[in-house]
Amino acid sequence: MSDLAEAGRIVLTITLVAGMIAFVGFQWNTTHVFNPKWHPHARFHAVQLGLFFITLSSIALWLLWGSGVSVRTAAWLAAAVPFVFWAGEFVALLVPGTDPSPDPDNPNTFPLIGRPVHGNLFFSACMIFLSLLGSVLLITG
Repeated sequence: MSDLAEAGRIVLTITLVAGMIAFVGFQWNTTHVFNPKWHPHARFHAVQLGLFFITLSSIALWLLWGSGVSVRTAAWLAAAVPFVFWAGEFVALLVPGTDPSPDPDNPNTFPLIGRPVHGNLFFSACMIFLSLLGSVLLITG
């Protein structure tokens, strides 16, 4: 495997592992799963979604490092997991009544190029970019 392909595999691995850590770090606290303002059913689905993502990320890591599928197939499937998961945050913006902040009265924004940007949406965009970058490097390397 070329150095470029190996770099792609590493970028995808970092993206998948960072996503699993981010879910636990950002979701399993009082701003999300244990937020008393959240409806119990919303918390229920947050836990469900997290387990789904962690399981799919683990499968994607196996595809990258231990499966017998082709490198091209492993790269695209492994990239699809974080891509679809994190892109879902942008799709959620289209649903009436949603908000990217756990507490709309105290949004999780920071200034970027003179505009307020939600931290979770910025993180999601970075994860989407890295998943695509890693798969392209792995396939073309």
